[in-house]
Amino acid sequence: MKDVFIAAYDLHSCLGEGISEAIHTLKQGAIEPSKVDLPEGQSRPYYLLRHAPEQNIQNLSTVAWQTRTLHAVQSVTNQIAIKQPFVYLASSSLDIGGIRDAAQMGAPQFDFGHQIAQALKWHAQPITVNTACTSAFNAMGMAIHPLKAGHQDDAMILGVEMFNDYTLFGFEAMQLLATNAAQPLGNNRQGLVMGEAVAALHLTTQLNALSAKQQAKAWRILSYANVVNGRNPTGATETALIQACQQALAEADLETKAIDLIKLQAAGSPLNDAVEISALHQVFDLVPPCVALKMAMGHTLGASGAAETALLLACIDQEIWPQIDYPLDALLNVPLVTQQTPIASNLAQTIMLITLGFGGGHSVLILQRNQI
Repeated sequence: MKDVFIAAYDLHSCLGEGISEAIHTLKQGAIEPSKVDLPEGQSRPYYLLRHAPEQNIQNLSTVAWQTRTLHAVQSVTNQIAIKQPFVYLASSSLDIGGIRDAAQMGAPQFDFGHQIAQALKWHAQPITVNTACTSAFNAMGMAIHPLKAGHQDDAMILGVEMFNDYTLFGFEAMQLLATNAAQPLGNNRQGLVMGEAVAALHLTTQLNALSAKQQAKAWRILSYANVVNGRNPTGATETALIQACQQALAEADLETKAIDLIKLQAAGSPLNDAVEISALHQVFDLVPPCVALKMAMGHTLGASGAAETALLLACIDQEIWPQIDYPLDALLNVPLVTQQTPIASNLAQTIMLITLGFGGGHSVLILQRNQI
């Protein structure tokens, strides 16, 4: 079986167009989200793409929505050096944000991927992965197998999550949204803030085809585990997350002390943040340093696994971390990595990333820095 590496990545989000701008913005501190309207004169914060038209975001025509989306997709995929990529498209909402006519509602789920492939002149149509907020991680989990078996040399994970009223109103109806700001792990956390993102990850088995600089920045995928427990369809289940962590560690043949850093789900939910941290305290004798990224760009739903992986790897590379401007919940007892309490790049060699999703998805990915 071949080793699979993340060789390159890019991100377009509220932090900027491109991973370099994202890191530069992150270094400057927290940014203010936009406000989007709800009925009865209410509004909610929402992290919209930077450098993309935001005027009348809730009233874009189908053509305008598609143009905006395709611009972001092309922006990130241009940075991934695969001429005719084998693409796994990860999204929880697909193109629902661009639908303005009831007749369009009958389009097949894979039609969104077909539109992207046509616009970017890809020969192959993407495989669509639509498993709520675990979409991008499950896409990676699917891509790993043909790569390891040698059936493919390269693949692209493309996470796409764009604004749409349907998701916004649905989360609001379930009372899951913060009214002003997301405060993951915060003492006064009230809920999540949603965000847009398009992110691309280049997976490859052909490490020798990369430049020395690219090889030095590559990360090997050691393991992936996804445990589904639908007992709490909109929240985390402690036993399921424990099981997912243990499965990923076992597949990677690692002890818990080998993990240097954990990327948390931590979206700002009063309950789910606590459940996640409680599970980690049961997996680890001493929870390693952790980082939360959703206070910087919101919860990007189906794209979040790809978007947060890209941002995390760039944070490690540049030693730039999110800044926290709110009090943390001391009861959670989390050793949180921030710009005020950073971790050196050379101390983050083996990392665990967690993503949780509606329907009971608990996904855990373990990466290790390529050793040259």
